[in-house]
Amino acid sequence: MSAYLAILGALSKGIEPYGANLRDVAQIFSLPRGATDIVAELPQPALSNIINSFSFPSMGNKNISTLPALALRHASGSIFQEAHHHLVGGPPIDMFDYVGPARAAKPPRSVVHFTPPSLARALCEQALIALGDLQQRKQLIVADFACGSGAFLIEALRALERMNYRGRIILIGRDISHTAVDMARFVIRIAAEEWPGKGRVHLDLEVSDSLRRNENITADVIVMNPPFAQWQNMSEVEREMFTTEVRGESIGRPDLSMVFVLRALNHLGKNGAMAVLLPASVIEARSGAHWRNRISERSSIYLTAIFDNQRLFSHALVRVGALVLTRRDSRERTDLRAGNGPEDAGDALRALRRGRDDVGGSPRSTFTIRRTRQDSAAAGWSRSASSGELSKRAISSGLPTVSSMFSIQQGIRTGENAAFVITDKHLFALPSSERLYFRLAITSRGISEGRITKYSNVFYPYNMSSRLISSEEELKDKMPNYYNHLLKFKSKLLNRRGRNKNWWELSERRRELERDQPVFVSKYWAGPGGFVAKTDVNSVVLQGFGWTAIGEYKEKIGSNFADQDISAAYLAILNSRTFFSLVAEHAPPTGGGQLDMSRRYLERVPIVDLVHSYEKKLPVIAELALFARSRYMQYAQSSRLTTEDAEACIRDLFGLRDQDKSHLSTSNILENETVPYWLMPFIDRGLEGTDREYRVQVLIRLQELAIAGTYSEIDVALERAPLPQLAETSLMTLLRGTYRFRSRLSGWNNFRDRIAEEFERRGAPVEKLMIGL
Repeated sequence: MSAYLAILGALSKGIEPYGANLRDVAQIFSLPRGATDIVAELPQPALSNIINSFSFPSMGNKNISTLPALALRHASGSIFQEAHHHLVGGPPIDMFDYVGPARAAKPPRSVVHFTPPSLARALCEQALIALGDLQQRKQLIVADFACGSGAFLIEALRALERMNYRGRIILIGRDISHTAVDMARFVIRIAAEEWPGKGRVHLDLEVSDSLRRNENITADVIVMNPPFAQWQNMSEVEREMFTTEVRGESIGRPDLSMVFVLRALNHLGKNGAMAVLLPASVIEARSGAHWRNRISERSSIYLTAIFDNQRLFSHALVRVGALVLTRRDSRERTDLRAGNGPEDAGDALRALRRGRDDVGGSPRSTFTIRRTRQDSAAAGWSRSASSGELSKRAISSGLPTVSSMFSIQQGIRTGENAAFVITDKHLFALPSSERLYFRLAITSRGISEGRITKYSNVFYPYNMSSRLISSEEELKDKMPNYYNHLLKFKSKLLNRRGRNKNWWELSERRRELERDQPVFVSKYWAGPGGFVAKTDVNSVVLQGFGWTAIGEYKEKIGSNFADQDISAAYLAILNSRTFFSLVAEHAPPTGGGQLDMSRRYLERVPIVDLVHSYEKKLPVIAELALFARSRYMQYAQSSRLTTEDAEACIRDLFGLRDQDKSHLSTSNILENETVPYWLMPFIDRGLEGTDREYRVQVLIRLQELAIAGTYSEIDVALERAPLPQLAETSLMTLLRGTYRFRSRLSGWNNFRDRIAEEFERRGAPVEKLMIGL
């Protein structure tokens, strides 16, 4: 490889690849000295033939000439990634036509998807923009911990050139492939020679396993396309890593790329930014919610992107997503979604570079880009979301917004949950004197269907006025057992910004949530049932957002849910589909029916004022309070209201009860949004059913998803499909179309049983229809 690159480098520089001249080329590109020795030993006629065939190839009946400098300038990403694919994944070959003995190709550790240059280019630009102060930085460290043949690092360098950056640049790359690192070193040297000039780029490329080796690297920008690998494709060591890093709390479809992102965040410096490509399911699926919560604890989301075209990556079918994260408090978030047409991704990326909200609705292109400022009511993108008609209607009827009644504060950031959050078993193994320094913590994972189903235990050495432990020596003296546990994480905790001295403390304790106890707590990403009542005053909010009543509402909306009907009624309202229909007009969806519940999105959402209309609405408030206590708080009292009755009451309160049928689909935004687009015709045609042609298309789609390993999208479809509304043919298409890979689907057995119940309800011949299933 090094010898071949030496020849290619000579051709790109216009140097004859013979003799002493070749040693100069090797020095320019930091190639091993042995590379030139190999070339010198080649028979000159054979070498001349190779160079001529490379320089003047034939294409059909046409003779063309190769321009290496031009190819390396404009197409190195594609060329070298393709070469890497053939060299690593294909049969053994020799660069100089020598055929060696046969050998078995070693399977790669995980599935490597080579980065489309257009995606790398756009993400590098977004990461550099997210820094906010690029031109003020005298030095910039850019790292890629799965660099491959250097596509991301090359695009980062090109982006800095376009942005006219004048500081020193350090490029750091790590990869487990010797071949990839050789290629990356070569193409980056060429780019650095051309710009920014001699001495301004320092290159640090090494063959290294970023998951197994923990280096002392702090980068300003991290750009990365990590290997994708689902659980069944991970090695035992990788599974152990995943369980340790993500702690097994991301159920469903774990992916190795999630570990790369968490590890990379450990190396991201203050005010830094990171751009990463991921499987779309990691960003969308509910099973990734815990992982996304951890990301939110340590960074702000600057951009999310989903590309529905599964053919963006060569050699693989996969739906890809992207994240740009920043250590800064980002005042703007961009949400991009590109359709599955061949031109959609390219058009969307070009629109992103133009820097405007945009919608591609031509026959050639389908994409949507939405930018939401912290002080803006602009809605995040939603495929089926309306233009805000429900919110306009509610506000025009005199309803206030959430920000006029509630303060929304993000919960604690620990900086390392594995260090500070412990299980009940671990807690009760500690002496009682050490257990005093822990609090019950409400987490997104512990919230289900409007109830707190599980508390966590978080180290919380604080009271309202001061720290309970003021030094490491005091910690060791008062909590020797827990101190030994914390020591295992000391190196990680020292790298957190602002915690070099008190490394054993939480990153953010959130004093404001101690001063003003929240009444309600929501998940980070939520749907109906995503709010709980905070009735334990000693508990803290670890993952999610605390809602505290403010101003004149503070006295009437409190934590005494047993006696305060208004508080309990608000719990019913916040957990309703009606309220989340309004949220969906402001907050971007994160997939699986979940909406981003950040303050910047929720502040402009309309809400009912029950305090000033208490006397007038007393009967409705009392009914909703009883419903909430029985449904979400498990009080002994029972409510006569069904869920649909409660929804009707809440629509009345919002002034939306008289909506005509054209608005009904908007009130069900969440249900429709979580159903994959290919299932929508089944729903739209209802009990009438679709024609055979479309059912065949769905079967093909299911097969493509299975081949690509995107089982999470199928799981979502089976879970969210409204069975009573679907025709028998539609149901059987989904059931029999997924039967062959049912073992890969976590919800398949439940889906089959639900269909059997639905057929029985319809009086259909269940045994006949379900035969063999």
